[in-house]
This record gives sequence, C-alpha cells and structure tokens, in this order.
Amino acid sequence: MLILANTSTVLHLITINTNNLQYVVDYDDISNQLVRGTFTGTISTIGTTTIASAPSANTGRNVKQIIIKNVGISSSNLQIQKYDGTNSYDLFPVVTINPQEQFVYVEHSGFVLLDATGIPKVNSSAYSSSTLAYTVANLAYAQANAAYTQANSSSGNAAYGQANAAYTQANVVYGQANAAYYQANNAYTTANSAQTTANIANTNASVGPFAYAQANAAYAQANNAPLAYARANAALLQANQVGVYNVSITANLTATQNDYSPLGFVNTTNRLLLFAANGGSNVSGLSSLNRNDGTLVIIINTSNTDPIVFLNQSANSNSGNQFLFPNQTNMQLDPNEAALFFLVTPLGYWMTL
Repeated sequence: MLILANTSTVLHLITINTNNLQYVVDYDDISNQLVRGTFTGTISTIGTTTIASAPSANTGRNVKQIIIKNVGISSSNLQIQKYDGTNSYDLFPVVTINPQEQFVYVEHSGFVLLDATGIPKVNSSAYSSSTLAYTVANLAYAQANAAYTQANSSSGNAAYGQANAAYTQANVVYGQANAAYYQANNAYTTANSAQTTANIANTNASVGPFAYAQANAAYAQANNAPLAYARANAALLQANQVGVYNVSITANLTATQNDYSPLGFVNTTNRLLLFAANGGSNVSGLSSLNRNDGTLVIIINTSNTDPIVFLNQSANSNSGNQFLFPNQTNMQLDPNEAALFFLVTPLGYWMTL
C-alpha cells in the first residue's frame, strides 16, 4: 500500500538521463467519501517530476497503480521517491528501462519491470539488498556476542549484553525472512503473469495457434524449463508469422503524432481504436519496434466528427516507422472509418491494401 497521508507528501520520479517517458498514476482519495483519479504525463528531461501530487486537507491518497513506459529509442535510468516536504525516501533502487519497456507498481503486488512484450523481467536488486541487510545483521550479531562475552564478568552487564545479542539475532532472522520474501515475490510475480497470459489465451481460444503458443511459452518460462520455453517460443514465432492476433488498444490522438506508439502497443496488438483530436490529427509514423515483416494492424477512427490523416513518407518519423501510400499522397481516415495496414520490412514502410 502506498499512501500520501497529508498535504505535503508527493511522489517524485527522478530521471537520471534524458529520454522520453510516459506515466500513468491511478489513485483513490479517501475522506468522507471515495474519489478516484488519475495523473498522466510525459517526461523528456533530466530532473525531478511530481507524478502524484499531495491530497487535500483531511484526505488520504492511496496510490493504486503506477505505469511508467519508455517510449524513446534508448535506455532510461530512473527512481521513484516519496517526498514529505522535507525528506525524500527511495521506494525502489535505480532501475533501467529499455525502449518500450514498462516499470509498474500495483497495490498488494509491488514493483515489477516488464519487457517490451509485457512479460516480467527478473529483477534481483531487491533480493540483493535484502541479502546485504542480512549480512550486516550477521556482523551486528557477532559484535553483540563479543560484547556479551566481555560483559559476562558482571552479572548486570551480562544480562544487558545477553538481551542485546538476542535482539540482534532476531534481526538476523528477520533479514533471512525478508530475503526469502523478496525471492518468493519475484517468482510469484513471474508465475502469476504467466498464468494470466495462459488464461487470456484460453478465454480467446478462437484466435488459434498464436494464443496457444503464447500460453505455452509463458507456462514454460514460469516453470523454469528452458528447453520447453525455447520450443514454445519457436511455435510462438511461427504463429506470429501467420499474423493471428486479437489484442486491441484504445487511445486519444493529439493534433500531431510522430513515431506513434501508444501505451500498451506491443507486437501482438492488431487493432488500434484511435479517437482523433478536435479538428483532426496528423500521424507521420507508427512504431515498428519488435514487429515482423507482414505484421497486420487494423486502425479505426472512433471519432464521429474529425479525420485522421496519415502522412506519406514524412521525415517527422524515423525510417521504418513511416507510411508509403499509392501515388505518394497522404491517406485520410474519415470518422468511423477503418483501414488495414501491413509492415513491409524490406522497404521499411507501413502500407495499406
């Protein structure tokens, strides 16, 4: 549970190097009633950004979920801190997020780093920290034992030394338990994610071999079976070539979108439900990161009034993310229209049928 308990306490995101980040913070405000809210934003500079402000007077703010995504093209180092108006407290060690990866906090589950496909990455930093705490506690226990031995010549001092040794020994046990907890929590998070993936595949069994292969790969990874995981990944790749997907993303466009990669846009996404900005939106490119040649994506303009214009060979987006249309002209998607885009890797463009 992550609580901002007073009008001075906020959450800070510390960015150590320049990159492009997006963040979403969901929270509940609790006073005489429950009010839910969300903070969103983007960061492209080094420094400290308040990603969750303090609550109003007589209100407790419970942070339910934090999602931080690296939408840039290079790795980003960052840290989350709680600041009480005077002091800052690290909630997690400095973490490195590669392009398209996400650093996520979920209430009752804690922090986890997700790769570009949404699968948890093993993060040993918390476990290493607790192992270090255990080692320091062991040293303190040895020091306390020495003090006890030295004090044994006097009954009063001996009793104090004995109590001190017992206390420090209890700290050692706590350190051991803490290390085991972090190790088990990492394993639980990975297995839980795999189970969720398998459940999704089972629920959407009609999508065919891709969902089955994806579930098999996640199951093998969670059970630490490298050979089975490799075989399942091969089946996943084969299904991926067929282009059998069933993952949708809904997003609101701004007036201009370059190298567009909405939050949650992974290599299994095949439908983008985009709401055009007021007056229309221009899109110069769509992210092709981790996508195979022939990948299909259906784009739907969910606006009832405004168009989306896809720009032909626009230099505002990187090579490989640009569009190529017949007659080298822009393509307009009117309100409530849909179009099928496919990636032609040898040419380095998204094209339409």
